[in-house]
Amino acid sequence: MPEPWERQPEETNKSWNAFRLYRDMEPSERSLAKIAAKLGFKYPTQTETWSRKNDWVSRAGQYDCHIDGLKRAQRERERLAASERRIQIAKNMQLVGGSKIQEIGKAIQDAIKEGKPLPEISLKDAALLIDAGVKIERLECGESTDKHELTGKDGGAIQLLHHYVLVDGIKPPEKKVTNGTGKESP
Repeated sequence: MPEPWERQPEETNKSWNAFRLYRDMEPSERSLAKIAAKLGFKYPTQTETWSRKNDWVSRAGQYDCHIDGLKRAQRERERLAASERRIQIAKNMQLVGGSKIQEIGKAIQDAIKEGKPLPEISLKDAALLIDAGVKIERLECGESTDKHELTGKDGGAIQLLHHYVLVDGIKPPEKKVTNGTGKESP
């Protein structure tokens, strides 16, 4: 049994050719009148008849879904391939960086053993190494490396509003909430 968007056994050569033109149009541009004009028909009567008889609208819709599925599968393959490339690059970066750090570490150990001056490393590079090392250590310990803050309008303090409900006619005590600046909110 052919797929709905493929030639159906009852279709004539002319109706199949017309359907292919219809099916392959951009969905937003698809119309029986445009197909009739392409085929040289003065009126779309013949394309309307073929469309009704061979269920063009449904078949073209199923084709659109099929093409969409193929495109989504292709994008997913590309996304996974890109992810694999980035992982490989990250591994290579770690390998190169790790080798360089080990080289510097060995040079420092050798200099200490031999009583020689320590190898030069810029303050900026030292700070970057410390920062990266702390992040790695925090991640390995299951701690966050991100900082999240909430701010109010224009980056200011957040105002908290408390609504109290009377229960059995008893009014709760009033509570004053500070707005983060130590000042009481009205």
